[in-house]
Amino acid sequence: MLNSSEYTKDFTYSPDLQISSNAETVIIRRIYKHRGLYAIGVGFMLLLCLFFTGMITIMAIREGKPGYTISILLLLVFVVRAFIWLRKTLLSKETLTLDLAEKKLTFEKNRGQQYCYHFDEVKQWLLVGKVQRQYRGGKVATTHLYLKAKKNSSHRKPLEIFLFTPSIDFKTTLNAGHNNYMSVMKKNAKEKGQEVSQRLEALTQIPWRWQNYEQY
Repeated sequence: MLNSSEYTKDFTYSPDLQISSNAETVIIRRIYKHRGLYAIGVGFMLLLCLFFTGMITIMAIREGKPGYTISILLLLVFVVRAFIWLRKTLLSKETLTLDLAEKKLTFEKNRGQQYCYHFDEVKQWLLVGKVQRQYRGGKVATTHLYLKAKKNSSHRKPLEIFLFTPSIDFKTTLNAGHNNYMSVMKKNAKEKGQEVSQRLEALTQIPWRWQNYEQY
């Protein structure tokens, strides 16, 4: 039996990861707290779009102005783009299940994507630091936790398990200043990933390794 107080205690740096145990099974899943609000927002926008689409269509028929079709298409494009922007939050599912008795792990990602490994197929938990440019400008430091299989395994490509983004409060940001802000982000993102990696190593006896930050 697992020592639940030791292995299922909450993560200090990643409160959005929930860990629980049942007999010889440990489950780590990412929790999306505001998923319901996003779903309501998308549903509201869809209904609003359908309403205006109907109104514009009626006006186009009455006034005999097919040019209104452009307005209809613009509304549809707006809703589609909004859904694409929110789809990751709405549809994402990240659940890692460790069967310690059978020495197997299962990772469920998004909908319908499931990956299964035996512990002896896994070489290491690989935590990789990345510095990437955001689409709005500026750079952000993140860490990515990968499951890296052994060469003789049927799984060739490292599987990304969890992504860790920095969570920095306003006071820390202010104290860090512009010159040290990147260092603070790197430290925070690494602490998040390292805590989870160390817990996984303790549970599975599969070693974890840190790969320092690279520019992307």
